[in-house]
Amino acid sequence: MLRPVVVVSALATALIAGEARCQSSRLPERAVRRDIPMTNSIRRAFAAGTRDSSGRPGRNYWQVRTDYTITARLEPSTSRITGREKIDFWNNSPDSLRSLVFRLDMNMFLFNVPRLAPWIPSELTDGFDMLTTNC
Repeated sequence: MLRPVVVVSALATALIAGEARCQSSRLPERAVRRDIPMTNSIRRAFAAGTRDSSGRPGRNYWQVRTDYTITARLEPSTSRITGREKIDFWNNSPDSLRSLVFRLDMNMFLFNVPRLAPWIPSELTDGFDMLTTNC
């Protein structure tokens, strides 16, 4: 006697789930804006060919590539870090570069550099020295 009740219960659950699926498939799709607002920067990108109408990169899109290799060594007895850095730079632009600019926050931790806020004395150092550059 117990078995038919279980079958009827399972059948009712399957029918209810199927009806819920049918109702959910009849619901209208959520309205999602699919166009791109035409700002001046997008108009310029279309004109230059760097973006297409979907916003994806266009036929004239390019990026530069930079790879960094850093080797460093800490000398615990002197709390000194020495190291080398190799930067590989690929210009994928159709234009040649006249210069490269490196931003170096040199001597941020130098003990006599003026600061707006007090620093912890253990963070203050002799600064850093750039010994060589090779291009």
